[in-house]
Amino acid sequence: MNDGRGFLDSKQEALRARMFDPAKRTRIVFLHPASELLRLPAFLSKVDKDQRAQVSDIARGYRALRDGASATAPVQIRGSHSIFPCTYVISETYAFQSPYLCTKSGELPILRFAPEGKETVLYTRLRQDAENVFSQAVELKDSDFAIA
Repeated sequence: MNDGRGFLDSKQEALRARMFDPAKRTRIVFLHPASELLRLPAFLSKVDKDQRAQVSDIARGYRALRDGASATAPVQIRGSHSIFPCTYVISETYAFQSPYLCTKSGELPILRFAPEGKETVLYTRLRQDAENVFSQAVELKDSDFAIA
């Protein structure tokens, strides 16, 4: 996700329950605050925010997740320097894909897929895409949010 605030706000209860389940891993990837994308006028006009506002939103999402995590149910939070035009949410029972940057704000088509008992090609591909984004991202730290 890019700043993730809308998603985090709408999924607070589900995230809280997941974060305190020691049997599950919770991994989040934001757009890295130092990403060159945050200096591109075309990107900023798409999200309708300036660089400082975008970094502030990313920082709020990062801190809310970090502060809500526990030692028994850690949350891995990373930042990506690459554009990832879709938000993926992968759980044990479903895959959700929201093409955040592919459409105008408020016109987000949602692909939701619920396999019964086994992963199909679509679910497997979504999981692989999400795993690739996560593996290429770097761990975020508070110092990453200081912008000039």
